[in-house]
Amino acid sequence: MWLSIGILLICFVLLFRDLVFAKKAQLKRVDIAEQDELEKKRIEDIKMLHELQYVWDHARWQKENVSMSRLEDMDIHLCYVYSPNIPESIENYKIWFSSSSTEIINPIAHTYAHLEGEPANKVKEILLNQSKYM
Repeated sequence: MWLSIGILLICFVLLFRDLVFAKKAQLKRVDIAEQDELEKKRIEDIKMLHELQYVWDHARWQKENVSMSRLEDMDIHLCYVYSPNIPESIENYKIWFSSSSTEIINPIAHTYAHLEGEPANKVKEILLNQSKYM
């Protein structure tokens, strides 16, 4: 009996290890749609993705339903991969840039982040300068 339970437990762990021992999601790519551009852009550079994920992970996200007075500067889709066996997860964000800050809203999750200083500049640099056309 114990052997059967042990075998079932091993099978469970092997089959569902990606869910049981889930690693943090990795940012695979960023798709960008700018308001004044007709074509979409994409970021796939690993260094840029790591830098963007670092800013996203360290932003202070607030659970609020925020509306802005003007249209967003960018609509981006962050494509995450949790495991090769699990389909990618896509999160939508709307972004507003100003001279000293960056505002980010996730309209689905109703979350909001306000970035200033170096994080705001890093997001601007990555999203505005490091993307290529799809």
